[in-house]
This record gives sequence, C-alpha cells and structure tokens, in this order.
Amino acid sequence: VDARAARRQRDAERAYYLDQLWGLAPLAHRDLGERLKGVFVRDDEPDPDARLAPKRGSETYREMRDIVSKLREMVPIADGRVTEADIERLERVIIGYLRILFACQPLARAVEESDEAQLAREHADVEARMEKADATLRPVLLERKRLLETQLARVPKLRATLELLQARAQAIPQQLRNLQSQVLTDPGTEVHAMLDDMIERNDMLADPLADLAADEAVRELLAQPPQASSHAAARARMSRAGSR
Repeated sequence: VDARAARRQRDAERAYYLDQLWGLAPLAHRDLGERLKGVFVRDDEPDPDARLAPKRGSETYREMRDIVSKLREMVPIADGRVTEADIERLERVIIGYLRILFACQPLARAVEESDEAQLAREHADVEARMEKADATLRPVLLERKRLLETQLARVPKLRATLELLQARAQAIPQQLRNLQSQVLTDPGTEVHAMLDDMIERNDMLADPLADLAADEAVRELLAQPPQASSHAAARARMSRAGSR
C-alpha cells in the first residue's frame, strides 16, 4: 500500500511539472457511476505521458522515459544489475530533471528583467550626489546606495544559478544515455552505483532554488506570474529605449 501511495504521489508530481512545462490534456470526463466508485475505491490516474501535449522541448523528456522503460524490461533478466529499486530511483531522476526545467522558467524571467546597466547608472548617480549632499540628505543616499549595491550583487548570482541549472538540465539526459549504453555493453555495470554518482553530481534531491530562497526579494521576483513578469520586462525595455 505504501509503495502504491508513493507511486501515486510521484506521478502526481510528474504530472504537475509536465502540465506547467508543456501542458497536459484534461482528464476524461467521468460519469456519475465512476465518480461514486471513486469515493470508495481510489484508482490510479492515467499515465500523464499519455496526456502530454506534443510541444517542442518535450522530446528529451520522452527519450528519457523511453530509456527508463527499456531498463525496466531488463529487470527480470539482468541478474541484479538492474533492480526495481533502481527503476524507482530513475523515476526520481526524471522528476528531478523536470524540477530543474521548471525552476529555470522564473529564474530566466528574473535574469531577463534585471537591468544591470540601469542599476549601475543609478548607483553612479547616487555616488555623485553623495559628494555634494548635506548631513540631512546623506543618510537617505547611503540607504539608496546600499539597496542598489544589493540589487547589483544579486544579478550575477541569478545569472550563475540559471547557467548552473541549464548545464544540469543538459547533462542529466546525456548521463542517462550513457548509463543505458554501459548497461547494454558492459556485463559488469551496476545501475545502483552509476545512479549514486548521477544524483550526487547533479544535487538532484535538493531544491534547485534553495540557495536563492533565503533572499526575500528574490523569492518575490521568482514568484511573479509570467504575465506580470512580461509586463515588467516590457516596461524595462521602454525605459531603456526612452533613455537613449
């Protein structure tokens, strides 16, 4: 029962990321009898892959699912080199991959909307005003300078985190391909050890944005819905155009 509940939870998480990244077709309508049955018996939901929209970008995910499916077929004949526990961990690797792709979306928006050049101009302007500021204005300018320096320091961190996650998103599928190839060509290969290395190397059990979560301003920026973010980006572009 616990294994089945864990599988349902895993599939629900996978379905959530797939829907956010590429979209899922709605579940088929259930008639009254099926809904009443669901009150007493909880059936497994259909495989979310069957509902996945054929959009650009999902090809690599489908390839990874196909690799895991082929490795699952090997379990009965692999003499312990590929086990059900390994397959379960591979499923978690794929969810970790989707989690990284999902995290890249708000992070990419945040990087795009961070106008580093404008912040640098404002910082230079504040420093110039501080040279002539009196005792009343100087504390205000100091605080403004501190805030701008915080924002300027945040931009490289956002960009570096995005580049790291994008590199991981590119590396994980290739590592999975290598794993499958090695299992097929080397009889001594054990999936368990290769999975340990893959998971540790990509830090796949951690929140991709954990290092940024402590920064409240970054949390608010990453939490912006895409529509609000696109409006903010448009305003920033208009501001830059007007200053030329």
